[in-house]
Amino acid sequence: SGFAQACVKAHNDGRIDLLAAVQQPAFVALESHKFFAAQQVYCDAIPHLHADVDALMECCTSLVRRAGQDLAGSMPYGAFRDWCANNPDQASRIIDEARAGKDRVKDFVTFALHGANDIKQAVAFVEEFTDERCLYAMTALGRMIFPDEGAARKVLAVLEPLTGHSWDDRVRANALAASFGILAKHPDLLIARRIVESAGSGPGADML
Repeated sequence: SGFAQACVKAHNDGRIDLLAAVQQPAFVALESHKFFAAQQVYCDAIPHLHADVDALMECCTSLVRRAGQDLAGSMPYGAFRDWCANNPDQASRIIDEARAGKDRVKDFVTFALHGANDIKQAVAFVEEFTDERCLYAMTALGRMIFPDEGAARKVLAVLEPLTGHSWDDRVRANALAASFGILAKHPDLLIARRIVESAGSGPGADML
């Protein structure tokens, strides 16, 4: 919107601090309708801001928490993903910090991986980690753009064993969701059938 563009220009020129504004009492006191209108302005503006990544993560967290359970509540994460796409160096910083186990970036690494479309790093997270970083990376893989069918199949080959041979239901569910996210863009009936059969015969299949 024109107003969002004006806010971006004012922020990037240093005339306002758009990110700090969400902590101001007047913003916190906004009634629901006005808050979601303001949140939309932020979502339009965030991808284009010149911003410190820590301040941006704090702003997005505040917006998401304030929105509560509303279906639109997670929209700032999508804006952050687009910001990462526009700022690949900062996305790499978040990914590196997640690799190092920094808790403060854990809620954002999915969007950094996705925004950067960093297939290699996401696969490495899946292969190397057994904690939430593995789950976040699988979520990102399911949303990524692959250069060709071969690249997609390589990632499916990493995910397929996790759909049926893990005792962790979260791992299996995320691997299945990521696999079908990829297959939606790169259909392969043989692989899809194999994944379904694997998921259906693995431990705890009745919980899927």
